Amino acid sequence: MACCPPGSEPGLAPSHEDAGNVVDVEGVSCYVVGSGSSTVIIGPDVWGWNGGRVRQVADSLAATGVRVVIPKLLDPFEGGTDGDALPPDFDLAARIGEFVPWVKQVSPWEVIRAKMEKVLNYVKDAQKLAYLGFCYGGWLAFKCATLEPKPVAIAIPHPSCHLENFVFGEDIPAMVAGVACPVLFLPAGNDPPTYAPGGEIFDLLKSKFPDTTSQAFPEVNHGWTLRGDLTNETVARDAKEALRLAFEFIQKYLA
Repeated sequence: MACCPPGSEPGLAPSHEDAGNVVDVEGVSCYVVGSGSSTVIIGPDVWGWNGGRVRQVADSLAATGVRVVIPKLLDPFEGGTDGDALPPDFDLAARIGEFVPWVKQVSPWEVIRAKMEKVLNYVKDAQKLAYLGFCYGGWLAFKCATLEPKPVAIAIPHPSCHLENFVFGEDIPAMVAGVACPVLFLPAGNDPPTYAPGGEIFDLLKSKFPDTTSQAFPEVNHGWTLRGDLTNETVARDAKEALRLAFEFIQKYLA
């Protein structure tokens, strides 16, 4: 089971005009936009801090009155996207044999933790913190949920938290046990059932936090919010709706 299942949306080069700025946070580059008493950290997918429409999402979220931070975390593969993670033309399905060793090498938790502790120190002035994680970024949010400051909510379109076992060989219940807030899952039609009612990850969280919710989007494929073709009416409709739900869920707990 890969982070992006068969049929997922391909990589997408960025085309958005940024409203924010790049900030050096103790050696960790971050895209930062907006201001407010609360902060949302966006965990990007495996195309990184400027992959697809992730900065467009950050700018839209910042317009609701929060500070948004996207960290640059992954040493680039073949130059990456804007120096981070995978390049836009990387065919993950065809090159999964290269992807898994690379992601194991560049994102063991001890490496990512050291970077995220710097980012979290940067946002420690926030009254409240939430995460919006896409794909790999959902795994990131779950892992960071044990660090201070702790989040009050996590929203995850097309989640890949199962990387904890698939890539890193670690125990999923142990990872989920570290999450101490409600979670909104927004799985695509080809995402695994673990994020739906009756699935392992969903049920573990629902039992602790009854506000944990899963809203499936069965007509679209994994990655649609950031990388899907918005000229397709179904993709555009469901991308808009998923982000609306994610924003509203986060804002409920930041209020």
